[in-house]
Amino acid sequence: MKILFVQAPQYMDKRFYTKKVHKRYSEGGIIAPPLGMAYMASIMRKHGYDVGIIDGHAMKYDINELIEKIRQENPDVLMFGVVTPAFITVVEWLKAIKQHFPNVPMILGGHHTTIFPRETLTHKVIDYIIVGEAWHTLPELMDSLKNKGDLSNIKGIGFRNGEEIIITPPRERIKSWDGIPFPARDLLPNFKYTSTISKRKPVTSIMTAQGCPFKCTYCAAERFVVFRDPIEVADEVEECVNKYGIQEILFYDETFTVNQARAMKICEEIIRRGINKKIVFAIRTRADCVTKELIDKIAEAGCIRINFGIETADEEALKKMKRYLPKEKIKQAVKWAQDAGIDVLGFFMLGVPGETVENIKNTINFAKELNLDYVLFTKLTISPNTELFDEVQQENGIDYWRKFTLGEEVVESEVRLPSCSVSPEDLDKWLGKAYRQFYFRPAYVMHRIMKLNSFGEFKELFKSALSLI
Repeated sequence: MKILFVQAPQYMDKRFYTKKVHKRYSEGGIIAPPLGMAYMASIMRKHGYDVGIIDGHAMKYDINELIEKIRQENPDVLMFGVVTPAFITVVEWLKAIKQHFPNVPMILGGHHTTIFPRETLTHKVIDYIIVGEAWHTLPELMDSLKNKGDLSNIKGIGFRNGEEIIITPPRERIKSWDGIPFPARDLLPNFKYTSTISKRKPVTSIMTAQGCPFKCTYCAAERFVVFRDPIEVADEVEECVNKYGIQEILFYDETFTVNQARAMKICEEIIRRGINKKIVFAIRTRADCVTKELIDKIAEAGCIRINFGIETADEEALKKMKRYLPKEKIKQAVKWAQDAGIDVLGFFMLGVPGETVENIKNTINFAKELNLDYVLFTKLTISPNTELFDEVQQENGIDYWRKFTLGEEVVESEVRLPSCSVSPEDLDKWLGKAYRQFYFRPAYVMHRIMKLNSFGEFKELFKSALSLI
């Protein structure tokens, strides 16, 4: 029995960016492997199933090309993943695919199906959903479909019995990575993965932990963290280098250094094996989760970029979002990284609680003051299943993500914080200004040109600059 994992195009949510920036980054800002699918393909193969992956997003397939690729694979079951902003787009793709494969069951998984299981199943093109983690649920579901078993005995799924939508009891989260094989990268188009600011190609991503212990009100990450063993992480890095020729790795943990001793062990193991001479990598973390000693070790292990979540210069907004960090700590962490030869990217949001035009100006100026190598400004769009979302829903009485999932029209003003005094139209304008004011400074332009290593880097930088004009 064959299960085919299909990654439909996952366009970035227009609510986060200006039109030009949205177009640029949707077309190629970052194209990362669908790790969840690759993990599940590996697990299903371990369970004896024939598996395949089609990454329609990375390959830039249109719907007809995607349908033809599916036809060539001749699957018994189709499995799709989805993120919340792309849900309706993916449903439209599923409808087109279903017309050609009416008898092939379609399974949908992801964070969105866990939050809105019943709403998801109102779209009858979807036959089954995974509610929660799929590690153990998908094998059980596939076994039940294969043997025509009783689906109601499987925890963590949703399906229809006639017109009735049935959601089974939840399954407990995994507490250990033990027994989970490495992602099936042999089924992926690894040569297609990259990002605008990648230094080398091909690129892949690796998860060394799942979840985040912090309580930022705008973040939907699980608060319970499951860590992988540092030796196992180094094993996967080594496999990526030796088996797949990977040149750059994006560690996709929410906060790579949340356990600093463990992060140090991962780096020491990479150095001990000499892998640091073959690859470079980037991490995401917080300024209060690093020390100078750790950053120096991360640099020695091959880190070329740290992505710091800074968010805003408005300290009151940071406190409201449970994200407060003293500016001096941020400045210190950025300096440590740059002194170690590591580029720094800062994440910022516009439209935070209590946002004013003056606060936006202060945030832009703070980004420039930090002398960052890169910035990513976005508009705060509140994710479902977050504390901030619950606060807004209580205030305006509208569950706009539920409406969105049901296919109802969502008004732009419904996805903005009532306490933000800047209109959606003006936020768009300020988002464009933020990018231009940061990236078009003569001193910054000369600094970046001096650090370019190849014509490919220059070309990516030039295309990104055009998207900001």
